[in-house]
Amino acid sequence: MKWGGSEVLWSETALKLARSQDIEVAFSVKRWPETPGHIQKLIDAGCIDQRWDFPGKVKKSFPKRMMDRMINTRNKNTFSIHHSLRALERFEPSLVVISMGDHNGGHMWMNELRNRGIEYILLPQLIKDAMVPEDPLQYMVLKQGYLNAKFICCVSYDNLKLLEKQFVHSFDNVKIFRNPIRHPKNTIEYPQSEIYYLACVASVNFNHKAQDVILEVMRKEKWQERNIQVHLYGNGPHIGIAKELINKWSIKNITVEPFTDINEIWAKNHLLILPSRMEGLSLAMLEALNFERAVLTTNLGDASRFIDDGINGFLLEYPTVKLLDEKLEEAWQMRENWKEMGKAGKKKLLKLIKEDPVQSFSDFIEGLIE
Repeated sequence: MKWGGSEVLWSETALKLARSQDIEVAFSVKRWPETPGHIQKLIDAGCIDQRWDFPGKVKKSFPKRMMDRMINTRNKNTFSIHHSLRALERFEPSLVVISMGDHNGGHMWMNELRNRGIEYILLPQLIKDAMVPEDPLQYMVLKQGYLNAKFICCVSYDNLKLLEKQFVHSFDNVKIFRNPIRHPKNTIEYPQSEIYYLACVASVNFNHKAQDVILEVMRKEKWQERNIQVHLYGNGPHIGIAKELINKWSIKNITVEPFTDINEIWAKNHLLILPSRMEGLSLAMLEALNFERAVLTTNLGDASRFIDDGINGFLLEYPTVKLLDEKLEEAWQMRENWKEMGKAGKKKLLKLIKEDPVQSFSDFIEGLIE
């Protein structure tokens, strides 16, 4: 995935450091056919571009591609690390930040940096509760990589707890840096509409964001008969399946739409629905709160620190059809209060996040370099 919430903190911090003119910044990511906006900004700011091209541009038959994928699963990371190590030799950094969408990745980076005597910071955006490495050697190498880090920078306390549980260790080299929030351009008024619009702003990935559970709930007759409409905003690996299920189940009040300007989303929608199966710290949740919208989400990734159930939003204990149906019913019975709940959510958000996370993270890195 070339762009998502996990890319915001590292890329905006790199941009700020590059613009300070006191620090030389390089980045190493996969090269996509179309350069994502956040990468183009880094290039324009003078960052040293160390993108790598993943091999395999030669067209192959579908069976051949599948066979290659099964055989070369481990070679993907091997290729990227070998290319990036060449970048290390050219750039010779004094400090490396390893941003990981998955906390089980990056162990080859960690090992190589330790061997070269280069300090590194780990920025795991998501600690997966049900994804403890099964291979004892991988587990040992990964744990050692975390122990050797200069600092581990988590985006939520819940993720830190999971990390310490999985590695059976209380880390003393930990800092918490929240994900940054995009602010509204202007005051976005609460929508005035007879229909209540719910937005799920996320990659359409059933394994992660659980849109399949939303579909199962919304196909129920009672929800089909109510003035409620769900918009699934985004793209992702399961967007085709989502559209097929909507058609197969004749769900008339769910639409799948491409992600659009965040101001447009919250000018139209009344509430965020995000029954995730895993979260680091949901940027969609923070942004909805910042736009004074109530949130219904799973109690993961510090959601309970921002949302008081029934006060400024709704907390789902686990994303099952039964539990989401019950929690959505609770929310529906309180729909006349959503506007005030959104205002309360914004107030709590501002109490918890008083500083710009990008500024805080860049100041922290600068302090380590000096």
